[in-house]
Amino acid sequence: MRILALAVNLKDWVVDTLWREQQALARTLSDAGGEMVFHGPGFDYVTNEVPTILANLERDNWRPDLILCYLNELDLLGPLAKPFAERYNLIDGQARFPLGLERVTDIPKVLWINDFWHLSPSQWDQALLGHGFSDALATYCPPFLRNADFDAFYSPRVREFVRFHPLPRGIDPNIFLNYGEERSIDVTLLGALDKNFYPLRKFFHKSLQAQTWLKYFHEPHPGYTFRVEGTLVGEAYARALARTKIHVTCTTRFNLPLIKIGETLASGALLMCDRPNGAEELGLLSGQNYVEIDQTNFLVKLHYYLRHEEERHRIAEAGRRLFEERHSVQTYAIRAHETLEKILARHQPGDSQLFTFREPHRSSYTVETELLTRGLRKAQRAWKRLRVATKVFLNGLPKAAATDVWEPVKGGTRLDWKYVSETEHVLNIVTLTSVEDLEQIERFGVNAQWGDHPVITQHPEVVTLRPLLLRKLASALGAVTLCEVGTARGLQCVFWAQYLESNGISQGRVFTCDIQGQDEPIYYTPLSGDNRWTRRELWAFDSCTQRIRFVHGDSKALAEVLGSELPTGRTLDLIFIDGEHTETSVKADYLNIKRFLSDKSVLVFDDCDPRFPGIEKGVASIAEERNQKIQLVTFLPSPYCAAILGSPFSLEELAATRHRKA
Repeated sequence: MRILALAVNLKDWVVDTLWREQQALARTLSDAGGEMVFHGPGFDYVTNEVPTILANLERDNWRPDLILCYLNELDLLGPLAKPFAERYNLIDGQARFPLGLERVTDIPKVLWINDFWHLSPSQWDQALLGHGFSDALATYCPPFLRNADFDAFYSPRVREFVRFHPLPRGIDPNIFLNYGEERSIDVTLLGALDKNFYPLRKFFHKSLQAQTWLKYFHEPHPGYTFRVEGTLVGEAYARALARTKIHVTCTTRFNLPLIKIGETLASGALLMCDRPNGAEELGLLSGQNYVEIDQTNFLVKLHYYLRHEEERHRIAEAGRRLFEERHSVQTYAIRAHETLEKILARHQPGDSQLFTFREPHRSSYTVETELLTRGLRKAQRAWKRLRVATKVFLNGLPKAAATDVWEPVKGGTRLDWKYVSETEHVLNIVTLTSVEDLEQIERFGVNAQWGDHPVITQHPEVVTLRPLLLRKLASALGAVTLCEVGTARGLQCVFWAQYLESNGISQGRVFTCDIQGQDEPIYYTPLSGDNRWTRRELWAFDSCTQRIRFVHGDSKALAEVLGSELPTGRTLDLIFIDGEHTETSVKADYLNIKRFLSDKSVLVFDDCDPRFPGIEKGVASIAEERNQKIQLVTFLPSPYCAAILGSPFSLEELAATRHRKA
């Protein structure tokens, strides 16, 4: 097979992966008795007219069986990018390349596609149909791209007339390898941080910047140009990965298997990223050859694998073997060669049907596409104005009109995990096994807010399992005096009161406060439809609530009651702080009750997770003051975490204890 490759020479480009893939494919063709000839800036480039290039080759008795175009999508619709023009001193219109490709109708034409998101559907019509491509080697098409995204960027006409062949990237093992250097960097994150295109990467970076317990290395993207001395590209980039224990990255808003996946696997670092499209086809298995992460669990997993070296090495080594077997540039070239042979076999000489479908469109196609593009741009501008107007309108609505139950996880965590001693999932500590407990939970409801109608919480397991967790902690401690800031419906303090009563702790008391009074009818439950309950009515179902001392007000008012009602010398055994979710409020609640604490007092903080950076910072500050480590109980996939300070038990020991019940 003979291939004419239309391309710009990308040797010494900041990311030269494509150049290495091209060279590998050329070698594979040569080994199979074929040949690949490159034409374009940086290669043989005497003309930018493709028909003339073909005529010159035919005079040398060389005719390609197939034309493979490596020009990127933007270059196909206009002059070549400025770095190419400057690098190769393109003058006299040479920056327009290739020209006349649409006039070649008797040779199959294949386009290599990577960055599909740069063009609109009408522009892709012009790039693909306007140049007469019958096939595309696409880095990102199903299964490596969601069908909905594929359909959104490529028009029905393109999807009908152009065959897309998925071809994941190949990485050169001569550059990306284990250089045998010490892995002195705990975590590396490399590349651009555009929050719209790389939302997770931006989140990870902000979170990692807040960590003082690990060595974190980040380098921004150097920009798309030819290599500049001193930038982290090529071997320097590969060596940075080789000195890394864990490389954290993301798969963009499209969940794409970027080349960083293969680069990391090849380097021997542990790859941690969100799950890309086509993970199964790529051979990626979380926990076996990479670690899948998201906003809610990435620090939990990072914390774990940095402390469990053997498991980290096992997964990283399996990732390296996966790379060698399936993702090296050599295996890429073999796949590309096989795909091109299949394309050529389908396009037999004399098959006129392959190209005639474009003939009726050709004379007017460019004009038609330009009109479509202009219309699209007008529509985009109108849509942008509408979005701005809508945002202004929504910002003017009262906050009560919002329907989101949970705060979004955004920005990054502000908890410095140097204070975290261990993490454990709540289901490894407690489970719901009692009909009585379930009845109580349903009576109090699992909806997190109220409005015109009940709203069910996004993660009911938090409301279901958290009271069990805190009751078990109280039972393990043998707690007598318990305190809660932020009563809400009172489910937590009712569970504590039941614990005191069922264990016959006669001196036991539960103190709790809330800015909402006992007789405000604001609480819905799933069992009561649109009926609103007061807290007093909800508590009337259980006599144990007589053990609860409710204080109408904030933690300052609660402290006044504690000062007058706590027996002399009595301190608080277990405190749950669930007030306003700001750093100032968390610290104020702690300071207000501080004088009632002892060295044995255990504090639990609600919502210590990235949704509420103020809580994270406040809890870290209190942990530092008390010289205590944080035990973090996770509720994955919910972002919710509960932070425990001062417990004498490990979370494993807590899980092993049994709830004492008379």
